[in-house]
Amino acid sequence: MINFRKPRPGEVAAKVILTGDEDATSFFEKARAILIEALEAHPGSSADRLYDELVSRMVRRGEFQRHNFDELLRSVAEPVTEPVMKNLFEQKEADLFGSHEAVRWYLLDTAGLVDEAEGKKESAAAQRLEAFMQRWLREHPGESGVHYSDLFEQYLPISDKPRRLLQEWLPEFFFKTAEGTWRPAKDDEERQQKLGLRSTGVLRHIKRFANALSEGVPPGERDKPANPATLADWIYQCRRAGLYDLGRILYEKGGLRFDGLGEELQLQVEEDYQICVKRGIQTSPKKTRKKPDQPQLEGLVD
Repeated sequence: MINFRKPRPGEVAAKVILTGDEDATSFFEKARAILIEALEAHPGSSADRLYDELVSRMVRRGEFQRHNFDELLRSVAEPVTEPVMKNLFEQKEADLFGSHEAVRWYLLDTAGLVDEAEGKKESAAAQRLEAFMQRWLREHPGESGVHYSDLFEQYLPISDKPRRLLQEWLPEFFFKTAEGTWRPAKDDEERQQKLGLRSTGVLRHIKRFANALSEGVPPGERDKPANPATLADWIYQCRRAGLYDLGRILYEKGGLRFDGLGEELQLQVEEDYQICVKRGIQTSPKKTRKKPDQPQLEGLVD
């Protein structure tokens, strides 16, 4: 018997490749897309790392002038220079070249936005998935949502797929249930909430901030939460979107305390964190982590 395994999340994507047949305009747009994708996943990358990523996407390993790359990089990102530290309190002495600084690159405000063409692709795919969800839930009234693998099967036949992975844009359109399945918006209020997330790019800021924390690099200034209340809302958004690992990272490594928030909001953020930890373990078993020192609150209900 032949068993055809369903592709796992992330196995099918419209990966941008530089074939060598592009004209100057097409090359520029493709290269920009590759750099944006790399900086979304790895904020604060060095120019060398980004250059290597770009070259790795070239089918033909022809010569690519570094000065052309620098111009390209500055069209999507800006450099942040920081001194190299000998320890927590002392900077390292200048080297033979008279400098000892590290340069990290972060996306410009406008670079991380989904362009109109890609936005239309995502919306069209989301409409198809929502129609399937509605039909499936009518046929299975006892279920609260649709499993990702079923959605993925509906997504596979789409010929003109968005550049972003399904798992990346799905939380911007739909809600993850307590069982780990996905459901469409129940009313106009929920639909407007998801529209707001897409138009403001909040989830993309959250992902970049959490990715930087996860990799141990300083987050970009634009991606930092303005205050503890904003960070608390981001953790709530991660819970609603099913981004449980990101919600846990925000709470544990976000660098802000919630002591100054009102009691009700403290209870809410603690509950959101506990749910992110619990459901994150359920979906991706890991060793038990020691909870960081944040306010301990009573009366939590999942």
